[in-house]
Amino acid sequence: SMVRLVFSNSSEPEHRITVNVSSSAILSIPVGGVSIATQISIEGLAQQGAVATRLVDSFTRVGTFLSPLSIRFDPHLANAATQITIRFTPNMRIEKGETVTFLLPSLADSGTPLRI
Repeated sequence: SMVRLVFSNSSEPEHRITVNVSSSAILSIPVGGVSIATQISIEGLAQQGAVATRLVDSFTRVGTFLSPLSIRFDPHLANAATQITIRFTPNMRIEKGETVTFLLPSLADSGTPLRI
């Protein structure tokens, strides 16, 4: 499998550079995914000298949510049994058999997080 990097200048879209990186190059996504808060930069060492570091403006988020996560308690009363509804839109497909785990701060006296 290959990772494909495409470089282009918005003022000169016809000058587009594509770089294919083989998966055997051991390039991997961090376990925590790649979120919108991640800063990815690129720099180069050209024949005529170093190319200044530049932040990547757009990249695919991996292992993240496209929309804000919402949690609803019904009823939302202290010391009462409640139904918890969690809504989110993942950036990636969740396949059958995969697990999504939510850790909530302790909602009981035990002090341990609630895992659902």
